[in-house]
Amino acid sequence: MNGALRELLSNGLSSEASTINQPMALTNGFSKHLQIWKGPEHDLIRNYGCLAGNLAHLLRVIKSSDSDHNVARALSIGVIGGEASNQTEWDQARERDAEQLNEFIDQAGEIVEIESYTATLIHLDQVQSAIASLQGFESVPVFVELPKDSDQADSLGLIAETDWMGVSINLASGIDHFQIASAVAECLDLEIPLQVIGQANPWWPTPQIPHATFTMFAAVALAWAESLTAREIEQILGVTTSEHWTITDSSIQFRDWKADIEAIQESRELLFGASIPNLSHTVSELLK
Repeated sequence: MNGALRELLSNGLSSEASTINQPMALTNGFSKHLQIWKGPEHDLIRNYGCLAGNLAHLLRVIKSSDSDHNVARALSIGVIGGEASNQTEWDQARERDAEQLNEFIDQAGEIVEIESYTATLIHLDQVQSAIASLQGFESVPVFVELPKDSDQADSLGLIAETDWMGVSINLASGIDHFQIASAVAECLDLEIPLQVIGQANPWWPTPQIPHATFTMFAAVALAWAESLTAREIEQILGVTTSEHWTITDSSIQFRDWKADIEAIQESRELLFGASIPNLSHTVSELLK
C-alpha cells in the first residue's frame, strides 16, 4: 500500500455494527475485528461498531477474548443508538442508550474507549431538540443520520453551530450519488465532521482498493483540496472503471483534481471514518 493511500485510510476503517442480536454473531464478529486490530494493518483500524443494546454482551466477549490485554492501546468502540419510529420512542431510546453506555464504561475500565455515538433522526424538524437531547453524550464525538430525500441545509446549519456533533451518511439507506455529494459538499463548507456507514457495490478502481471505502475517502480529500461542487463530487462517486485514477506515494488524483498528502491529512480531520461490513475482507484486499 503506497503512502497516499495509507494516509487516506489511516485510522479510518471500522467494523459495521451487526444488527443481529444473537450472542454468537456478536462473538464471531468481534473475534474477526480483534484479529485485524492486533495485526500488521492495525493502523488502518478505527473502532468496532456496536449497538447500545449489545454493549453488555460485548464487554463479556472482550474480557473473555483478551483477558491479558497485551496491546498498547485501548479497544475503541463506536456505539450505535437505538432506533425509534416516533419522538416518544426516540427520547426513551436515548435514555436507555445513556444507561447502557454508562454501565459499560463503569465496568470496562481502561481496556475500552468509547470513541463515538451515532443516532438516527426521524425527521428534520427534530434537529434542534435532538441537539439538546444529545448533549449528555458530547464527551465523545456525536453523529446524527439525517432523514433521506430532504433538504438538509437548515439542519446542517444548526449542527455546524455545535462543536461536538457531526453527520453520518448511510450508503445503504437508498440515497443517490448526488444526495451524498451534496451532503459532503455542505459538510465540508461548514466544516462539519463526517462519518460513513455501509458499503456500495464491490467495484475496485484498482485490484487493491475497495469501492466505497476508497471512493468516499478520495471524494472528500479531492473536494477539500479542489473546493469541488456537489456535481463534481458526484462524478467521483459515480465512476465505474479505474480509468483516470492516479495514486502515488505523495498524492491521489482523479482526472485533473489532485489531493496531496497535506490536503489528505486536512480532509481526514473532518472525515472521521467509515463503518463497513466484512472489514476483514476489505483489509485482506488492501494487503494484496
